[in-house]
Amino acid sequence: IKHKIVSVEEKIEEICALLDEHEEASLFFLLKDSSSRAELVARFMGILELIKIHRITITTHVFK
Repeated sequence: IKHKIVSVEEKIEEICALLDEHEEASLFFLLKDSSSRAELVARFMGILELIKIHRITITTHVFK
């Protein structure tokens, strides 16, 4: 079985490009175009890294 290597750094660049176009985005929006589980994990890890280095913030919305 061949597996494609997915770079977290590459996904961070993609996320930053998306957020340059859209000032705000949902977690679903940032993850929805993942074509594989490996890409989904890399994107999520990229989001966590961006939060860690204070490049993005996450907020929750309470629906009533």
